Amino acid sequence: MTLPVANQVPAAASPGASAPAEKSYSVAQGLAMFQLFKDAVTILQLNVLLVFAIIIPIGVPGLLLCAWRWRFAIRPTSRTAALWHWSLTLGHELACTWLFVQLSQEPPDPDFPNWHFLAAGYIIGSLTSVLALAEAWARNKIFGSVSNAPLTQAVKTEAL
Repeated sequence: MTLPVANQVPAAASPGASAPAEKSYSVAQGLAMFQLFKDAVTILQLNVLLVFAIIIPIGVPGLLLCAWRWRFAIRPTSRTAALWHWSLTLGHELACTWLFVQLSQEPPDPDFPNWHFLAAGYIIGSLTSVLALAEAWARNKIFGSVSNAPLTQAVKTEAL
């Protein structure tokens, strides 16, 4: 007769306990990757405008959020960090949506036709941020009262 090891997950609980975590993490990772792809397309559309980030300072927070988002795409993060990140991202996306919708209605430069595409991209980014916020908020509902531990630690804790 063997005694269970303290950190070992029982075989019967393993499939049921790990399935929601993998699904939840893949959703969070997928949303972060999609937002990074959207950011890359937006950066390509903004091209020269990002060089003049001093003139258009709304680009600086977007670049900082994009750099922070790589962590979400690569490895699991805490629920609190995800809520902070996606809340800030939503605020930035909504501000950029408002800015580019205004610019698309009365373009300051008729030779720069991308205003409509930029507005549409930021609307998509706002929707992605709302979905990511909902996913981060739902982590607590899926795993019970999980603290700010990363998702992989939460699964181990709940499985025990």
